[in-house]
Amino acid sequence: MNRYFSTVVEDSREAWDTMLSKKLRDAHENGYDEYASFWAQWSEVRHERVIPLPESRNWFTIRAAYVDRDGRPQSVRPLQFRLVCVDRLANRLPFLTCDDEDLRVRDAYNARDN
Repeated sequence: MNRYFSTVVEDSREAWDTMLSKKLRDAHENGYDEYASFWAQWSEVRHERVIPLPESRNWFTIRAAYVDRDGRPQSVRPLQFRLVCVDRLANRLPFLTCDDEDLRVRDAYNARDN
């Protein structure tokens, strides 16, 4: 979460190209321009500690505040997400772990494919 939020407000193109799945990119009707326009209004995202959701499998919540370009926190809200390993071998063999670069965040708003 730290890496995504810091990357997306500094370089939305980098986040778009390397941190979003094709499915999530395709969900933006106006493509990268829509995504970049949204993130251009924020100077940072402040958030609290990630908390596992009770009795869930890999689901977490975090309260995040989007900070505008004048340094004022706006739009404080909880975000729910789940960590998903995209390494097919690690998903099939229980003795393998998923490397950090193979973890993806799926949020509750885009959870239809989970």
